[in-house]
Amino acid sequence: MTTSQLGLDLITHYESMHDGDLTQIGLQPKKDPIGIVTWGYGHTETVGGRQIRDFDVARKLFPEMETMTIPEAEELLLEDLVDEEAKVKLRINIPITQHEFDALVSYFFNIGYSATMVQLVNQKASASDITKWITGHYITAGGVFMKGLLYRRQSEALLFTTGELKFFN
Repeated sequence: MTTSQLGLDLITHYESMHDGDLTQIGLQPKKDPIGIVTWGYGHTETVGGRQIRDFDVARKLFPEMETMTIPEAEELLLEDLVDEEAKVKLRINIPITQHEFDALVSYFFNIGYSATMVQLVNQKASASDITKWITGHYITAGGVFMKGLLYRRQSEALLFTTGELKFFN
């Protein structure tokens, strides 16, 4: 199973296209709400196990991403999703639907991983329990509540539990 167009639509909607300098041609990196340098659709890089927060370091180490195109950003997202898809496939040990898979890939792409979410899915928790968990966690950045993260969690919960994709912002 790989991420469907529905899952891609969810991810690209909430990640949006990162274009740090609108005065230049191409897509430049920008910082996310907690100061991590991102390219394209939420792509990050690490140095020494830590995500890059300094534009000068990012430009020096990854000059090829300084002015990426939209097709390059889309390709990079698909490459990034391979790891998230692998997390879902490795850790979810019950059959799931395509829309459940898509919601989990989006969730993991944004937060990294949640053992509790995996446990809920594997234990076949109710739709209300899944929704309560998703919408109640990982809705802050740097300790600050982010309405955009809540909207994303609401979309992920709805997609997971019903197969419907709706954007809340």
